Amino acid sequence: GNRGDEPRHAVSPPLDGGLPVRWGRLNWTTNGGDGKLKWSVRGGNRSEPDESWTAWSEAWTGQNRSLPLEPCRFLQWKVEFPASDGGTPLKVTSVSVSAWQDNRPPVIASFKEEYLKEVHLGMMNNHNENITQTFRSGLQAEFSKNSTADRLAGPERSTMGRSVRVFTWEGSDPNGDRVLYDLEYQRAGEKAWREIRTGKSEFLGSWDTSEVPDGSYYVRLTASDSPDNPGSLAARTDRTLGPVAVDNTAPEISGFGIKVLPEGFRVTFTAEDDGGVLAGAQLRLPDGTTERLDPEDGICDSRREKFSAMIAWPRPGVPAGPEPWRIRVEVRDLGGNAAFREGDVP
Repeated sequence: GNRGDEPRHAVSPPLDGGLPVRWGRLNWTTNGGDGKLKWSVRGGNRSEPDESWTAWSEAWTGQNRSLPLEPCRFLQWKVEFPASDGGTPLKVTSVSVSAWQDNRPPVIASFKEEYLKEVHLGMMNNHNENITQTFRSGLQAEFSKNSTADRLAGPERSTMGRSVRVFTWEGSDPNGDRVLYDLEYQRAGEKAWREIRTGKSEFLGSWDTSEVPDGSYYVRLTASDSPDNPGSLAARTDRTLGPVAVDNTAPEISGFGIKVLPEGFRVTFTAEDDGGVLAGAQLRLPDGTTERLDPEDGICDSRREKFSAMIAWPRPGVPAGPEPWRIRVEVRDLGGNAAFREGDVP
């Protein structure tokens, strides 16, 4: 009002509950003059009041008032001051509004398996016996194996790293609650889920598949906001990947033979893999170089392939090395498992 004998009003900016909430009670403190304050509220789901908002509620004067609003995101209060009698004016020194936000489950925005690029020893922390995985995304993960127990050293230990599968994800909680993640696996055709890791806040988990038989599996990620919501109030969300093929068994090489010919030698063998498709083969020559070997049908795309390759040796201008010449055949499957056979060119 423009004159001291007329009521005056104060209106709050819109208060944001973050999500549609159940508004609780309104309280305030004052000092100064006498008289009763009249309060009213309105609400809506847009940040600025418009026609979608409710009308102002009927005014009230008592403290600890339960607010007459349906769940909504924004609230605005209005207070009417009593007309001045020329004495000390009445001042509002604080206003508090309570609200209750129903718990909503966490959100898992993405969940994926990282695609392995290479495995090697050491690097990240310069621990020679640690195994480091590098993935296509650029992520690197380092872990250790008990070298005393496995009795492997050097490159042979790095091949163990191929059995460790790494999963990453992105998650959040609409209520701002703390979230814990569980990672589990289930073999295809079975009902039981078995623990990989539980109760972790990181967005990364690893699974050592060397502890399970080869086969198809499903991997489940569960997000829980239990740290901030006790008992039955906790909410959970899960996502599942699969089928995930586990193949930690190396191919088998049979019928390995070397036959000397006038122009060099022919190497023959059959490769077979029960766990999956063969990925390729190569031959390490006596001078340390390697040469790709293609199967007889020209494409390495099945679980069983026959190989027969004519190798010109020795090569002009290349030292042949000491005799007997030693060659090495290497066959890998799509899981990265390798089988080796060596022999001397007679």
